[in-house]
Amino acid sequence: MLTVEDDGAGINAEKVKQSAIRKHLITAQDADMMSEQEWIQLIFLPGFSTASSVSDISGRGVGMDIVRNHIEKLNGLIDVETRVGEGTKFTIKLPLTLAILRGLLIKLQETTYALPMNSVIEIVRIPKKEIHSVKGQAVVKIREKMVPLIGLHDLFKMPNSKRKTKHVFIVVIGLAEKRLGLVVDELIGSQEIVVKSVGSYIGQVEGVSGATILGDGSVALILDVTGIFKLAHNLKSVESEIIDDVV
Repeated sequence: MLTVEDDGAGINAEKVKQSAIRKHLITAQDADMMSEQEWIQLIFLPGFSTASSVSDISGRGVGMDIVRNHIEKLNGLIDVETRVGEGTKFTIKLPLTLAILRGLLIKLQETTYALPMNSVIEIVRIPKKEIHSVKGQAVVKIREKMVPLIGLHDLFKMPNSKRKTKHVFIVVIGLAEKRLGLVVDELIGSQEIVVKSVGSYIGQVEGVSGATILGDGSVALILDVTGIFKLAHNLKSVESEIIDDVV
């Protein structure tokens, strides 16, 4: 965990919002629907800058964008805390090693997958009745924040579980400032896993970063959080059977 902090002027969220609108990075309508914390996250957009002029070292809007891209490639997280007139703190969380990592083992039907624990924010079990739909997107309120939901079955085009249950398991994952709730069938637990390449025969698969051999000799695919966010963004239909019966 790396913390970079100052006691300067802080980040003015309103100024950030207006600059992003002026540079056509977001629309005024979208900005009005965002929270103040979401305005601050706009500093990570490519091309964003509050500088009035471009110099040799600033004003091009590439600095924070590059920072976030490198952190995402390492499956890390970055959070921003700021107060106007008091200062700003950036907290960066990176995996200790990329060869051996602690993974959360989950199940979809009878297949086991591993999620890097450094990308897991929290795990919750909630009643299905607490899942709601906002403009076609399934969401759930966790710690006073609305988190979008997606079923891993939908991402991987797998049949949904037919088990009748009043509760669902949700794994909340993070990528930089983004959050996403993954609906899974079963939680097995966390353990250290050795990352293995899937090999050139399979090639690069969106949403999969490698594989590991479990204690019983079976193989579990290691999920790539960056790829999962891309798949979730591109998925047209976000409401699965597990959500349809409650919204």
